[in-house]
This record gives sequence, structure tokens and C-alpha cells, in this order.
Amino acid sequence: MKKHLKILVPFCIALVCAACGTSKAVKAQNEFDEGLAYADMGEYDQAIGHFTEAISLNPEFPDAYYHRGNAYRAKRDDIRALADYDQTIRLDPLYAEAYLKRGNVHRSRGDFDKAMEDYDEVFSQDLPGSIIIEDLITELDNYIESGKVNEKELESLEKVLNRLKEKNNVR
Repeated sequence: MKKHLKILVPFCIALVCAACGTSKAVKAQNEFDEGLAYADMGEYDQAIGHFTEAISLNPEFPDAYYHRGNAYRAKRDDIRALADYDQTIRLDPLYAEAYLKRGNVHRSRGDFDKAMEDYDEVFSQDLPGSIIIEDLITELDNYIESGKVNEKELESLEKVLNRLKEKNNVR
């Protein structure tokens, strides 16, 4: 009997620990899903709270950082958005959408060289052109709504569009 207990007790402890880890991962995913729902409704403060909770439950969750960055960006908090896009890329260097969004933040802040570096990374990762175009349209809409005329920003958007045309053999 003692022999069986020596085997059974560690097994039970390992099972409980595994269940706790799974539970934490499930909770993180649930918080993330709640954050997405609030972001879709334009409730960015609520979304940020849920994404932050998901991150506290799972600090290695690149999607949570990325979407929290998007929520910060929607609130025009570019510093926090940049930090979250940076962390997304640290966790997943192939997360092309994070490079795209980070490039947009750099561009809107006037750092066109950094923006182009990020856009070049997007193109090197072969992100579908439709995603880039959709994002460019959103950025152009925001730019037009802001009423700010900045020649360098227009120039950087034109460069991105030209690279997109080259990549897709569009004249």
C-alpha cells in the first residue's frame, strides 16, 4: 500500500498542478475574448482592462498585447500602444500585423525611418496585401479627419502604397 501511495501522491499533485495551469490559460483566454468584445463595441477602457487581466494570467500571450495596443491606439495613447506592439514582437517576431501597427504609430509620430523599417518587415513576411490596404485606408481616413497636412506623412504613405504595388505587380 505504501508503495502505491508513493506513486499515487506525486501523480495526484502533478494532475492538480496541470489543472491549475490549464485553468489559468482558460481564464486568460476568457479575459482576452471579453476584451475583444469590448473593443468591437468601442469600449476601449473596458477592453484594456480585460486584455491586461489576460496578460497578468499569461504574460506570454502576444495576441493580448497586440489587441491592447490597438485599444490604446484607438484612445490615441501612442506611447502605451508602442510598448504593447514592441512586446508583441518580442514574444512573436513573425507577428506581421504588430509591425504594421507599430509602423503606423511611428509614422503618425513623425518617425518615418522607423515606420519604413516596420513596413519593410511587413512586406518581407508576406502579409496579404488586402490587410495592408485595409489598414492604409483606415490610416488615411484618420489622417483626413485630423485635418493635419504633413507632407512627410503623405510621402511615407505613398511609399508604402508604391511598395505594395510593386509586391503585387500593380501599375
